[in-house]
Amino acid sequence: MVNENKLTRDIIVQTLIAVLKPLDYVYAFCEGGAAAFNRVDEWSDIDLYLVVDDDKVDEAFFAVEKALRSLSPIKQKFDVPQTSWPSVFQAFYRLENTSEYLIITLLF
Repeated sequence: MVNENKLTRDIIVQTLIAVLKPLDYVYAFCEGGAAAFNRVDEWSDIDLYLVVDDDKVDEAFFAVEKALRSLSPIKQKFDVPQTSWPSVFQAFYRLENTSEYLIITLLF
C-alpha cells in the first residue's frame, strides 16, 4: 500500500486509469468537479465518471474497488440508491490513508 503522505489525487486517478483502460467494457473515464474547472484545492473531492456497458456495472465497481484497495483500505463506502436519472449508478468512497473523498459515477 502507498504511504499516507504520498497518496495523492494524481496517484489515485492514475491507478484507476491503469486498471480501467484495458477493460473492453469501459468506454470513457473522466474527472469532473473542481478538476474540470482547474479549481482543485485541499477541500476538493475527486469526481470520476465512467461510461460502461449496462450489464457490467457491478464488474466496473469491483475493478474500481480492487484498485482503491491496492492503495489504501476503504474506510467508508456509500452507495447512492438508483437516481431518477436512469442508467446512473454512484458510490462515494473514503480511503483510510488519504483525506481525499472519491465520487464514482457510472453511466451506461
